[in-house]
Amino acid sequence: MTAPEPNTQAFPSLTLRQEQILSALIRAYCEHPEAISSQLLSDRFNFNVSAATIRNEMSVLEQHGYIVAPHPSAGRIPTEKGYRYFVSSLPEENALLPQEQRQIERKFRSVPSQSEAWLQLAASMLASHANAASLVTPPTSLDARLKHVQLISIHEHSVLFVLVTQQGSVHQRMVTFAETLTQGNLSQIAAMVNQECSGHSARLIRIKATSMPSLQRDILEMIAELLDQEANHVRVVYRGGLHEILNSFPDQEGSQQALRVLEEEAILNWILGEFAQSQVNEVKVIIASEGRLEVLNRISLVLSQYGLPDQAVGTVGILGPTHLNYSKAISTVRYISEQLTELLEELYQGNAPA
Repeated sequence: MTAPEPNTQAFPSLTLRQEQILSALIRAYCEHPEAISSQLLSDRFNFNVSAATIRNEMSVLEQHGYIVAPHPSAGRIPTEKGYRYFVSSLPEENALLPQEQRQIERKFRSVPSQSEAWLQLAASMLASHANAASLVTPPTSLDARLKHVQLISIHEHSVLFVLVTQQGSVHQRMVTFAETLTQGNLSQIAAMVNQECSGHSARLIRIKATSMPSLQRDILEMIAELLDQEANHVRVVYRGGLHEILNSFPDQEGSQQALRVLEEEAILNWILGEFAQSQVNEVKVIIASEGRLEVLNRISLVLSQYGLPDQAVGTVGILGPTHLNYSKAISTVRYISEQLTELLEELYQGNAPA
């Protein structure tokens, strides 16, 4: 369901009761990150066995490396391995309430049909519904393509040039021409460009330009230049909820790691590269960087790609301490990823909501 990156070593097999105790311990710890005792599990969860039996089962879980005692005679807390087993065993269910899903969809449909507005909203809703910090990157492609262009007469020689890419970006530029152009002239040129060049990359548009009259050639060159800028655009990251979750980390180091994820391009590129080959809307969970990046050993990330693989994809995700509410985080990331994919499909097909 979550397509996690499992540890290379196989998980030791657990009995059903051991799995249930591990799940209960992790859920309790995620709510209140304090060492969990066998008595607490006995009192809170209906295992129909004594606290002593639960304690014995916890000893087995500790031997397998799923839980650990932070202090002598204390309760137990989950390990990275325990979290991974727990996440891998989560049932494929939606932890978002139906009213939460309707609220998310309604908010997306209420904003203008532009990817920037959608992405800002996605970052905000990820943070609020998952109670975690969020990150969202725009849909990008190494080969940006034209969707359509509009040419609007502002004055005798001034024209507002509006270009929309298939990636959902909108570019505006005021252009001055030597000759006087009526709105009728501009509309005819725009119609020709859209008919001849819609779906084309900068390279193909430049090839088209070679056979065009000078005015059309200049316009096509401007389109190609803007598409090149789109393809080489520095990654923008929309963020949300960071300040609200900083206190959820048990130490300052965890908070600093969360800040680094959102502010350091090298770390962000590592994270995005970890699941670059993922399917769209497939959710992946990275727990304490799975031991591959020490500077992230206090945080977990839940990430998904959205968009159209053959045109452009972006990333949505949340980050927080390793005691995340994984079920809610996974459901929220998946649902918002699916919503963004649907909206972008409509935008590319020219059927975006008003």
